[in-house]
Amino acid sequence: MADDQAIQDPRALLQEAVKGQDDATLEQFAENLGGVEGFLDLTFQGMTEVVNEQSPPDTTVGWEIVKGDDVHSYLLTIEGGAARVERTDPAAARVTLRLSLPNYMRLIAGELDGMQAFMSGGLQVKGDIMYAAQLQQLFGV
Repeated sequence: MADDQAIQDPRALLQEAVKGQDDATLEQFAENLGGVEGFLDLTFQGMTEVVNEQSPPDTTVGWEIVKGDDVHSYLLTIEGGAARVERTDPAAARVTLRLSLPNYMRLIAGELDGMQAFMSGGLQVKGDIMYAAQLQQLFGV
């Protein structure tokens, strides 16, 4: 029964996959799920669904996910209670979060506290730093 529940809840599945894993294992996990971009597209689509449930105020959140020398940039736009995401330069975002692929996975799984990651240098923030502190609540983490 618990296995059926984990399959129906993508975040629970990700939490199980992330828990206690090193960076190389997490990167391989993303590669196995359609490659890094495929994995990121999937997780960002999930974010739009979570945000839509919350009906947050209009805003933009940029993401720069780093794997090796590659930076995967996304812009999440929330307008009128609906969210959409696109692969693009997040320069126009209210706040942009930059972190490694493994730390991104830990953050969205709820296994990494954003504030602690910021204080330790595992998460860089550009733009409205005060707003960044509220993002975990926005995404239901």
